[in-house]
Amino acid sequence: MKNISKHFNPFGFSLLLLSMFLFAGALPVSARTHSGGGSSPSSSPSCGKTVGTCTYTAGRGPNAIAVDSSGNVWVANANSNNVTELNSSGKTVGRYYAVWGNPEGIAIDSSGNVWVANSYVSDNVTELNSSGKTVGTYAVGGDLTGIAIDSSGNIWVTNSDSVTELNSSGKTVGTYAVGGFPIGIAIDSSGNIWVANAGSTTVTELNSSGKTVGTYAVGTEPYAIAIDSSGNIWVANFGSATVTELTSSGKTVGTYEVGGDPRGIAIDSSGNVWVANEASNNVTELDSSGKTVGTYAVGGFPVGIAIDSSGNVWVANSGSRNVTELIKAAKGPQYFPYSGPRWP
Repeated sequence: MKNISKHFNPFGFSLLLLSMFLFAGALPVSARTHSGGGSSPSSSPSCGKTVGTCTYTAGRGPNAIAVDSSGNVWVANANSNNVTELNSSGKTVGRYYAVWGNPEGIAIDSSGNVWVANSYVSDNVTELNSSGKTVGTYAVGGDLTGIAIDSSGNIWVTNSDSVTELNSSGKTVGTYAVGGFPIGIAIDSSGNIWVANAGSTTVTELNSSGKTVGTYAVGTEPYAIAIDSSGNIWVANFGSATVTELTSSGKTVGTYEVGGDPRGIAIDSSGNVWVANEASNNVTELDSSGKTVGTYAVGGFPVGIAIDSSGNVWVANSGSRNVTELIKAAKGPQYFPYSGPRWP
């Protein structure tokens, strides 16, 4: 099994904090962002294309990405401990430093609040309002990675062989055991929670009360997960360079080859499946039957992926500090299996 977990190095972390402090101090006052919200100006322009590929600066280690109802794109930058907000043209709206400890996951609720899972250092969830101001910080278990929001506004977070549920006020509702090293998480139209367990080659299904419905075998190191309009579950298997499709009852429909080390997955409104392949620096598009439609080059180490209402595909490139936009590539907006908040 590949080592996909991160290891905490106290000395290295101290150097990181020192470098961040010196960097922040070197910024002009007008460009600083303080804890609790605010934004830093950016000169990143729209690339001006109507069809094609554009690239925009985000932060160090952009890892997860989500699009709000206004078309703004929110990026969790794991290595710079902040969240970048871009408008639909790719221009930086703000950069918010109230997030600390390797932000790994991001989701947006129906009120436009942004929820960020911070892993490995602070082990908490930060809630920002639509202006980037901190609403609250809530303690959860260790090694937070994935985050999703159900139609009731409850927050579901993967952490340390379990899933923690918070209510919309950030209070813990419950913690539920799943498989080893859970990472990806998605919620179906019945309110069931599906979790990709990278350490146990399985997917766990929980009901809305956190009770295990079933555990289903998929590929090696399942990492990301998404659900289509038919209720089928699509799982990106990091370790086997494949995507597994399951029915809503957990039965395998098929397994399909994609690029190297797939880590992000999204489904557009026509049922096409978009996969971010970290090792091959590209995105694979599959149709609803699992057949490859196309492969598209993006930035270095693509990991997070989201689709906006115009059918633009947004990809977080963790190795190149930027976000790639594939303009008019998808067949419509990202499909969400319920008419509620969005998840990354």
